[in-house]
Amino acid sequence: MDIYEQIAWGMQKGYNRDQHSCCMKAKELHQAYQKAREANSQSGTKPQTCCFYKELHDKHRRDPTTTPQTTTDTSKETEPQAPGVNSKDEAEVEEAWLIALLPRAQGGVSLLVPQPNINATVAQNILLSVEYSCKGIVSIEWKHVSSWGTNKIVEWKPGSYTNISKSYKDRVNTYENGSIQLLNVGVRDAGYYVVTITEELGTNIYGTIVLTVYEIIYEDLHFVAVFFAFLTAVSAVLVCCMWFCNKSVHLFQNKRDKFKERTAEEIELQTIEC
Repeated sequence: MDIYEQIAWGMQKGYNRDQHSCCMKAKELHQAYQKAREANSQSGTKPQTCCFYKELHDKHRRDPTTTPQTTTDTSKETEPQAPGVNSKDEAEVEEAWLIALLPRAQGGVSLLVPQPNINATVAQNILLSVEYSCKGIVSIEWKHVSSWGTNKIVEWKPGSYTNISKSYKDRVNTYENGSIQLLNVGVRDAGYYVVTITEELGTNIYGTIVLTVYEIIYEDLHFVAVFFAFLTAVSAVLVCCMWFCNKSVHLFQNKRDKFKERTAEEIELQTIEC
């Protein structure tokens, strides 16, 4: 990928700049820096500066070979601007130009969100999975945005520090790839989870995961359980009634049979006596 393609890619969120416009702005910045540096190299002259002079100068001192491949056209050279100027173009190009100051192999920050929508139930543990790519040092921040407000969950720098908010203590696990695990989720945990990956030079990238939490309606389950218990009790009563009725029928039949036998015996005795 060309260096200016990287810059244009880095400005996709929030700005509409193509490769050509980024190239022209980079040339202007580079020309302004070269002019200020040449002026500062001459003795007895007033110190000159330009937009992003400090960042460019630090970058040249660390690695003088990693500069944008531009050719200086002195006939079209623009005048350097004072550091106090805060024009719209400067504000828009700042993030892109800081990306260009990085080594080409680094290429800024990239972020992958493999599962942007997650469905969960109450008391479940869920993984908010992301994967970032950056060769520099980054800080990672997660926030929760819902109808109840915006809450900071955790901020950490891999291998350095981890700051977890009090309301999420013992409920969050962090991972080196930028992911977090949220334990024992509740209905109030539903909403948007925003992760911000920030480089040491200020470049950042965002990712969002939407979490939906379904509540188990324990009242309905309780009703179903009570209903089945009631049916079981009724069935038991019916079985007992049927058993009692069956026993009663048998007793009645036995008494009737005995009565018939007794009556028959009496009739036989009367017949014999006659």
